[in-house]
Amino acid sequence: METPKFVDLSAPLHEVLPYLQQHDFVLVGTKERLVGILTASDVMTYLYSVAVPFLLVQEIELALRDLIQKSVVPDILAECSRRALSSLYREDRLPITLEAMSFGDYVTIIKAPLNWPHFSGALGADRNRASVKLEPIGGLRNDVFHFKRPITSEDTERLSACRDWLKMRLELIEDRSAA
Repeated sequence: METPKFVDLSAPLHEVLPYLQQHDFVLVGTKERLVGILTASDVMTYLYSVAVPFLLVQEIELALRDLIQKSVVPDILAECSRRALSSLYREDRLPITLEAMSFGDYVTIIKAPLNWPHFSGALGADRNRASVKLEPIGGLRNDVFHFKRPITSEDTERLSACRDWLKMRLELIEDRSAA
């Protein structure tokens, strides 16, 4: 039997990983005071829980961009941006391309009443329903990327539900264009 490896409770993960790769577990604490056993599976579970919100936000943003691109050509997007964002930006800083816009800009543009007809085919007839699904995502996105607070399982569920809704909307558009 191998001599078990003990690590301090505050040991950085990057110091523990090499041992976990070879032995699949490490003892946390000291010979005199064992605090716990850390396994490779524990670390994978932790990393998964940390990574999921980032991946969901990525999928949401990419799906929303795709829906916007399928709904309007660049010139119309620029018009929509001017209508919805001109009060938020100086004229010389107004984003008119998807690459220059933030997630909040996407939502503001989409939910603007005069812009909605361009996006209703992609997001459904009910503008309020789309707004209710998209608006909270901006705050969650900021919480995830700026580490403002721990992400709860309810937050992850909300992100997942929005991602699933956007992917379903994309599938509907793709099915329509294939028909």
